[in-house]
Amino acid sequence: MASPTSTSAHDDPLSQEELLQSRYADWKQRFDGRMMPELRKKHIFSASWETLWHDAWTEYDQLERVRLEEGFPKQTWQDEVEHDRRLSEGMRKYKSRSVSLTASDWSQVPLGMILEKYLGTSIRSGDRDAAVALARWRRFREVVAEQPQFCRSLSFSQKVSWTILTHWWSGTYQDSSLSNAAIASLEAAASSPVPMIYFFGEAYPDAETFTQLRKSVYHSIMFDLFNREFNPHHWEPHVRGILLTTLRFTRSKAVQHATAQRLGYTSYMNIKGCRTYDAGFYMGSMDKPCPWLRREGDHKEMPFFLWDVEQRRTVIVNDLSTEPVYCCVSHTWGRWRKEAIPIDGVPWLVPRNEKFEVERLPEHLQQIRPQIRFIWIDLFCIPQDGSRKADEEINRQALIFQNASRCIAWINDARQWNGTMKALDWLGISYLHATTCPGIYDTDTLLPPLRHEADTTSELFSSQSDPAEVEKRHSAGLLAATGPRAALSNDVETLAEPANWFSSLWTLQEAMLCPSITFVAQDWMPLNDRAGTPVPLDTFFTFIDTVESVWRNGMPYKVFTEGTMTKYSKYSIFLQSDEHFRSDKHLYLKWPNGPRQLQDLCLITRMDNLLESPSPIGLLMVANVRQCTGSRAPAIMSALGITDWYNSESEAHTDLVLDTYPLAFVKEAASKLGASFYESVTRRQNIPKWYDIFNRSHKGSMMPFSATNGWYSRILAMPIQHRYTPEDHPAVKTWTIKQDGSVGIKRAGIVASTEFPNPNDSQMQIHIMKGEFLEKDCRFGDWAKNLPEGVCAYAVSLLQDSQRQYGLIFQGYQKMWFSTQRLVKVGTFMLPEIDLPPTTGVDWVVR
Repeated sequence: MASPTSTSAHDDPLSQEELLQSRYADWKQRFDGRMMPELRKKHIFSASWETLWHDAWTEYDQLERVRLEEGFPKQTWQDEVEHDRRLSEGMRKYKSRSVSLTASDWSQVPLGMILEKYLGTSIRSGDRDAAVALARWRRFREVVAEQPQFCRSLSFSQKVSWTILTHWWSGTYQDSSLSNAAIASLEAAASSPVPMIYFFGEAYPDAETFTQLRKSVYHSIMFDLFNREFNPHHWEPHVRGILLTTLRFTRSKAVQHATAQRLGYTSYMNIKGCRTYDAGFYMGSMDKPCPWLRREGDHKEMPFFLWDVEQRRTVIVNDLSTEPVYCCVSHTWGRWRKEAIPIDGVPWLVPRNEKFEVERLPEHLQQIRPQIRFIWIDLFCIPQDGSRKADEEINRQALIFQNASRCIAWINDARQWNGTMKALDWLGISYLHATTCPGIYDTDTLLPPLRHEADTTSELFSSQSDPAEVEKRHSAGLLAATGPRAALSNDVETLAEPANWFSSLWTLQEAMLCPSITFVAQDWMPLNDRAGTPVPLDTFFTFIDTVESVWRNGMPYKVFTEGTMTKYSKYSIFLQSDEHFRSDKHLYLKWPNGPRQLQDLCLITRMDNLLESPSPIGLLMVANVRQCTGSRAPAIMSALGITDWYNSESEAHTDLVLDTYPLAFVKEAASKLGASFYESVTRRQNIPKWYDIFNRSHKGSMMPFSATNGWYSRILAMPIQHRYTPEDHPAVKTWTIKQDGSVGIKRAGIVASTEFPNPNDSQMQIHIMKGEFLEKDCRFGDWAKNLPEGVCAYAVSLLQDSQRQYGLIFQGYQKMWFSTQRLVKVGTFMLPEIDLPPTTGVDWVVR
């Protein structure tokens, strides 16, 4: 490349500027015509990419020095080029230490990458990325059809992504004209000499219309997922952390909208009297059940006992000639326990209860459809005598549920599903109406009558007449007589709470161990969609949450057609909404009663968040809203993987932290879950500005549970999960949990404080727990200025991941003559682009 030189001061100024303009034009032509195509063929931050990138910008920087010395104006294109340069350089903070992929990486990579690994090929053809994407897609379909072992090599999330993509490609549950348009546009892009990013950009304005991306949110999201899975330009090994995080977000969003689209389309076609194609089982989540639990290869451990439906007796599994296929039944009865009685075929006394006749349970189990010979149900398969065998089976709940062929939740206080299905119909048609271009579906005429039909009661709610409980609901704003519902009172009042199955701690564990569990009513009739396919638990909550999000964020179709898409990718799901629109979390209160109750079910049980982003700490927090008549830890420990304490006979189970869990259980949980154990957000209605060190009313701010259990517990929100490569601060493992719920801290990684100068007082996202959950982006020092005199605060690191650091905000009196400083956790923070701080010696007790 020619090296520019500064011109003499005696030269003609006009000719100097013209000469520099000519050199800029020459550089721009070579950069666009030769350098950028070459750069696109290489992985960002690879050695060859770095060399080419350095040479290109070295020449440009030399030109810039001359321009600035002479005081000449910029070229019209320079700002845009420099902006793109800053974006690329900004990616360096996400650069991976190594390009080698771990086993965990391979379980998350795009489908095109896993295909190439399996086949032993590597394809990268520069600008022809659409051709590569289509070739990968077609070859993937062939390999799936011909080689079953390839399917077995895929991770759970990769299988889910592939399944929903095949449904989209074939138009299984959307108007086929949209899928056909996408296929045609991909084929056109494959024959084009420009990359897809530019083919679906300003240079080809008709391409986007050709693909019909703006006609359906679901259609656009699936198109984006296709490209992230198969387009080679969406994979860069040197920044794989941020790309895998983005891919996970895309997959999760695609599952949510595929679920809503399928249920909505199925209801629509049923109402119109049209036939729908069998799409198989629902895919309601990107995660396998309790992904944090370790699985021992292909070994399948069986229950010790099963109920034989044909012989109507409990059998020992090891006595059977072959390994049985069995179904698990989840139900709740312990809170209504009565005396135990003998049941024919059961080798122990079985407790009676007030909810159903256990004498008729053998008869009930014969009604399960489709029929299955072996059933696992606790009353008949766990000895009800408190024996060692009973403890062993309780300890093996994870294996029992995860090895079952299917699981069902017996909602024995629901007589049928008429009200719930009408609510699902209205929600589904509302989703199509909100996210699809007018004219694709005839939703305008369907919604008014469906709204009237859905203004009923869901069978997943039960009547509540207890005055004390009704008062609690009024105080929480869950009834129309108070809170945001005051002006929205409906003809059908919701003096109700979730069905009993949703309030049991045992059934929470069973739901997490098998999120695909399906609901059956009192007579064992399943809750199906309008095509007759059972609606699993994770699908059910994903669907409701997605439709509510559509409403809360202002009818996405309007945003989709009127908003501005990101410049990087015209087919991206990251859309910019109207800046004047304000999200309204209470908008769902305008729904008819049945759908509104289903959204209440999400809010009260918090199952939507837990199933969408499953984590052990989230499970431990949601457990706080569930009820249990006996010891709470055994009812949840298998799903958490916290069982070592239970095997220790010497550990007393009576040393309860916050009157909730044994100290040994809590310590094991903190040890196994790491720093995220302390990330919970606790509801504090009246956090005082001053903390009396002798006031012991604020214990347990560090615990992910509280002494108050049930729907109105103090645990407010779950921390961020599914991080890429989290790294705990080394000081956290030295923290000591005490029986009163406080945590003793002798070492901590202090990011910022009110007592010491902060060399890196960077902008951080601070979440403070007051009467409401307050969030602000500011510097720690600016926030701390508002603290009362004599009060100190610390930002303490917990962990870092993907160039982000997460931690806690402690607050308390400034240390005086006491050797131990007493603090309270008042919030959390997130800080970008900073390394973990060094360990500092402290003497704290955080209550």
